[in-house]
Amino acid sequence: MTVRSYIRKFLLMNWKNHKLQLANPLELLVILLVPPLFTLVAVLMRFFIPVDHRSDTVYDPIDLDRSWMQMVEKLEKARQVADTYNVKGNPFTPHLVIGWAPKRYGIFQAMMRRVQKQIEPMTSVGFEDCEQMRESVIENSLFAGLCFDGSPFVEDQVFEEDTLESYSNIQPMLNYTILLPSELRLLDGDFRMANWMTLYNDDPHTFVLSRLNQPYEGGFVGYVREGFIRLQKSVSESFLVLTSHKSLPTIQIRRFPITGREQDPLMGNLDYGMPLIIIIGFLFPAQLFVWQVVSEKQSQVRQFLINMNIGNLIHFVSWYLKGLIYEMISSLIIAALLKGNIHALRYVSYALPNVVATLVIEFLIERESIVHITWEDSGYRLNYDGGHITVTSSTWIFMLNSLVYCAIGLYVDMWRGGDRSGKKMKKPNTNASVQEDPYHERGDSFTHQGQAIGVNSTKIYEVEPSHRRFKLKIKKLCKRFATNDRPALNLFSWNVYENEVTVLMGHNGCGKSTLLKILAGLVEPSRGTVMISSHNIQTERKAASMELGIAFGHDMLLTGFTVIDYLRFICRVKGLHNNIEIDGQCSYFLNVLQIGGLKTKRIRTLTDRDLCLVASAVPSSVIVP
Repeated sequence: MTVRSYIRKFLLMNWKNHKLQLANPLELLVILLVPPLFTLVAVLMRFFIPVDHRSDTVYDPIDLDRSWMQMVEKLEKARQVADTYNVKGNPFTPHLVIGWAPKRYGIFQAMMRRVQKQIEPMTSVGFEDCEQMRESVIENSLFAGLCFDGSPFVEDQVFEEDTLESYSNIQPMLNYTILLPSELRLLDGDFRMANWMTLYNDDPHTFVLSRLNQPYEGGFVGYVREGFIRLQKSVSESFLVLTSHKSLPTIQIRRFPITGREQDPLMGNLDYGMPLIIIIGFLFPAQLFVWQVVSEKQSQVRQFLINMNIGNLIHFVSWYLKGLIYEMISSLIIAALLKGNIHALRYVSYALPNVVATLVIEFLIERESIVHITWEDSGYRLNYDGGHITVTSSTWIFMLNSLVYCAIGLYVDMWRGGDRSGKKMKKPNTNASVQEDPYHERGDSFTHQGQAIGVNSTKIYEVEPSHRRFKLKIKKLCKRFATNDRPALNLFSWNVYENEVTVLMGHNGCGKSTLLKILAGLVEPSRGTVMISSHNIQTERKAASMELGIAFGHDMLLTGFTVIDYLRFICRVKGLHNNIEIDGQCSYFLNVLQIGGLKTKRIRTLTDRDLCLVASAVPSSVIVP
């Protein structure tokens, strides 16, 4: 097929999908308005939840001594329980000992004597080097370890009463590392706020109550509760006292103050609730859309379209585009509800949240400023670098996900869909088909067609004419729906000639409908040959289908169409593109059956018998079963 033919078929499938959708206004309203209605819940909450006015707040200094003593008491109780049950090597029940290294430096010895007074009732023990100290912290479950850098100092530095001699000078630079075997050893019931994070752009509203209940330690602050900041303060102050010969000012730590502003309690909850509301809102249109696709796949219309070379890819892309358009409209309505100035009613500002449209806009606009804007977080940043996730990168990620899901859907639809997948029939296998033999016109009125094991073969009672060309030729056609089932057709042979009306009669279940479905390409025969004019239905499917009209009742009708729209659709599927010719054929056959006055009626409001005859006849089908 040419590119123009593909485009015509794609546009025809989209026209069909949208026509059917517009014919069901209730479904259309559900698809378009259910997501915005769910989102409207958040908009209505805006009218009932007021905005709080917060004044300037300055927190009191954190009481490091009290926090330290509370931590020591908890660890002592935990250690007692561990000793009772002989638990060793557990970082959550440490020994109240602080290791430090290297102990050969006089300045570090003097510092740790001062530190010892501030960390009571804990004790300290020195080690020769940091590696030895680190192994002891892990193996013996020590509370913490201090690894000092001795490169700026000399080992035999002299101190008098833990004070540097007046004539000595020391470079005022101290590098050291604090080793804590666990970041979170004190868990008061909740992991959610247990962290050492400090880079808050703003005061998180959810933590304010915790800070007010625990003002002496600034709320749930990990580095205070775990004793890290207290140990760091003791070591730093001891070094400054040793080297400065001056008294130190009082050093305090407190939370950053809160600036006065309007605090919106609704927005914090919507950070988590709004995505869930939108997802739930789109569940109903998605389920309805899936139901529409599955209903069409289970009908005979789709197999008929595939026989006419309108393949799986065109079907899939047209369905995808239909869902994309309607969900895009819903997204625009949602954006208008959320972003529009509802109170002022001056204007409605909206965005295109759909990722595909965002990517298109990015390509069309050369210097779009939004492309490189990074995502912002009102609470703790996603990472210490402020995040590298941009609108561009996230758009590519969503686009890649969409392509992956499309590929999976196509694979399942084309190769794993079973009998309803719409795959074309395979070419006849010479081993499975009955070999061609010289076929002569029969002169007698009865010919025995062969005998299968355990099953009576089909018998034909007719006189074969010898002066007319055949339009339908069936040779030794067989059909079994399962290996052990009784055959629906067994070695059936039949000729139909031009310019004649043939009646196919038989008992219920004898295979009449199966035969017609095989002729229409809706069912694959087990073996045998079917020729329509000069076309084999297994190797020349489209050409054979062009010769054959189909009238299978309600299952072949698109009930959302009007009569004239359905007939136009059948004509375009079969290759007619001239509107005048299409309307002429449709009007002719409607008038022949005297139903021309029903052309604007919906098919679902009519009986299907006459319309099926018209649909099978247009556009001038050679064979009308």
